[in-house]
Amino acid sequence: MSEIKNTILHPENQPDIHLYPKTSTDQVEGLQEFVERYSSDSIKVSINVPKGASNGNITDEQLTILQKSDLNYIEMINDKELYYLNDNGHEDDYLTYSHVGIENNKATIKTLTITVSAKSFVIVTTAVPTESGGGKLYKHYTSLVASVGAAILHLYVYSISPISKAYNDVSVIPLYFISGIYQDPSNYFVIMEIIRNDTKLKVYYLSASNGRLEIEQSFNILTDNLTEL
Repeated sequence: MSEIKNTILHPENQPDIHLYPKTSTDQVEGLQEFVERYSSDSIKVSINVPKGASNGNITDEQLTILQKSDLNYIEMINDKELYYLNDNGHEDDYLTYSHVGIENNKATIKTLTITVSAKSFVIVTTAVPTESGGGKLYKHYTSLVASVGAAILHLYVYSISPISKAYNDVSVIPLYFISGIYQDPSNYFVIMEIIRNDTKLKVYYLSASNGRLEIEQSFNILTDNLTEL
C-alpha cells in the first residue's frame, strides 16, 4: 500500500488504534480499480472498421477500458451500432457483447466476441426466428461433442421449441446461431458461422494464424441450458 501520510493520530489512551488523515483513491491499494469497475458511469469504446465488417482488432487501450467495468460498452462507428456486455468470460479468454436491432423489417441480434489474448473480434448476425402467428422463443447455452474425434462446440443458440439434451441427434434441432467457441484438444477458436448439412454441422471458425477454417462433423448434445425469452 502507498504511504498515506507520516502523521498518524491516536485516540486518547488508545495507542494501538490508528486514525489516518483523509485519503484519495490512489493512496489505497485496489480502491481506484474497485471504483472504476463498479461505478455507475459507463465508458464508450469506439471501434472504426469498414461498414459491415464481420471481424477486426482492438487496441490494448480499448481492451483495458472494456475489462475495467462490465458497464463499459462498444460503439461500431460506421455501422452506428452499440454493443453491451452479454457474456463475461463464460469461456476463458473471451468476452461477448450484443446488439439488438431491426434490419429489413426483421429483428436481428448481433454478437461481437473478443478473443482477449489476440485482441481480435468476430461479429455474427442472427435473424430472430418466429413462428407463424407468434410463439415462444428460447435461448440455449449448448455444448456439443463430435461423433468422431475430440472437437467440442460451446454455443449460444435460439430455437422456437424447448429442445433439451434428451435430443441426442443434432439434426432435429432448429439452430439459430448467436455465438460460440470451437474447442479442439489444444486450443479454442471463435465460431463465425454454422451451416447444417443433413445430419452434420459445417462449422467455420477463425484462427489467428491461419484465418478462416472449417470442419464438418456429426455432433451429439452434452448439455443444454434453456432460458425462455
